[in-house]
Amino acid sequence: MFFKEQLANQSSEVNEFRDEMSGEPVTMDWDSIQGEASIAGFLSARSLAVTTKNVSDAGILTNSMLKSHIEHYDFYMRKWAWNRKADRRTLHNYLLAYKIFREEPGAWREYFMAAHGDYLKKVLASQQFGLGWSSDNPVQHALTLMDMANNWFTYEDAGLGGIGAMSFPMMKCLRKGNCYFGAYAGVYILRSFGIPAALDIVPYWGSRNGGHAEVSALDGNGKMSAIPRHQLSHAAKVFRLSFMPVNIWRDSIKPLIANDSFLLPAIAHDHWEDATADHTDAGDINIDMPMPLRRKMAYICAFNYGEWQPVYWGAVRAGGTVSFRQMGKGILYCTAWPEGQGIRLAGKPFVWDSSGIQRVCAPNMRHQVEMKLSKLNTGARAWVEKGRTYTLYRLGEEGEWLEIMDVHCERNGELPVVKAPAGGVYRLVDKRGDGRLERPFEYKDDQQLWK
Repeated sequence: MFFKEQLANQSSEVNEFRDEMSGEPVTMDWDSIQGEASIAGFLSARSLAVTTKNVSDAGILTNSMLKSHIEHYDFYMRKWAWNRKADRRTLHNYLLAYKIFREEPGAWREYFMAAHGDYLKKVLASQQFGLGWSSDNPVQHALTLMDMANNWFTYEDAGLGGIGAMSFPMMKCLRKGNCYFGAYAGVYILRSFGIPAALDIVPYWGSRNGGHAEVSALDGNGKMSAIPRHQLSHAAKVFRLSFMPVNIWRDSIKPLIANDSFLLPAIAHDHWEDATADHTDAGDINIDMPMPLRRKMAYICAFNYGEWQPVYWGAVRAGGTVSFRQMGKGILYCTAWPEGQGIRLAGKPFVWDSSGIQRVCAPNMRHQVEMKLSKLNTGARAWVEKGRTYTLYRLGEEGEWLEIMDVHCERNGELPVVKAPAGGVYRLVDKRGDGRLERPFEYKDDQQLWK
């Protein structure tokens, strides 16, 4: 009955391959392909072009495929006491579900159950003979299985090269990919073992450049939560992909957009829910937006790759008040109005600190602080280098960056002491770069504190 109800809501991105020269379709036998360097390399070596089409799952799934998923689910409902603590929605959405989001359905349960059958037998034997393995708390098993998932593929910081969602046969062939690839593998392995699991995404960290994906799973209390060592700590927003539609996009966001573009593509669909508080310290931010532009929606932005990037949305209430729900703390934010294809910053940038206080980034222009600066961002390769010149900026009240001075580096990893207005937010930018990697920071107790 659950699958019957859900099939009307489910579709997949199906990749179709064609010969670049002839345009003829090419059928891929993924099990016969080995040792590909990357997706791009795979396509280039075979002179293949790829197109993606949206296909209803009702036209893909067979009775035997659905029966297999149901039988696996039934087996683990009988075997694992931890699943009897969870509510039905959690079990159906994150264990029985035959896919995560948008990928073509595949036989991943059978594959991983066979691949990790020895571990399953050990756990079952321990449970039967009372050997000390917990049968009602899946957290330790989730950690072990995530290690198995990490060993199953090779990390490669590259995108999907123009293809849509990767099918499991393609994943099994390539066995390499970015963090999303690894998270998909982790969810598959945990569900194959009978642990409800979900894919959690951070489109933009806010506290650093870029984004990430991780796996959450059922805990000993029957709730979905972050797995230890796999938390998305210090993130602006975390979204959990849901098999079942949640309809936040359809009911709460889409009616507010009007003629503007929606600049959060990661949540421009109905299959997500907010998981920020499961990973990091979070709270609601309430803002009185200045200069109302007759908009029904506003954005809250964080700094990402050299620009203010929307990370979440809020509905505008009477009087211009906006609540941005469950935002990660310890991050530099600025609010904005949607405007056509972009945004217009509105209000003063502020740090949402760990105590829930909005600290406006206003330096004391009458008081100077001496700074000993050494890095451009949090990365291991972000140290200043001898012979390069850097520009120190401070953040202005309108979200703009105001130049303070140029500083020439005479020793690797260390700049001469500089003076700047105290209490502000700053950036140190390499004059020979494009300004995308450098991160904002505060300066306290002789340290750069990254935001």
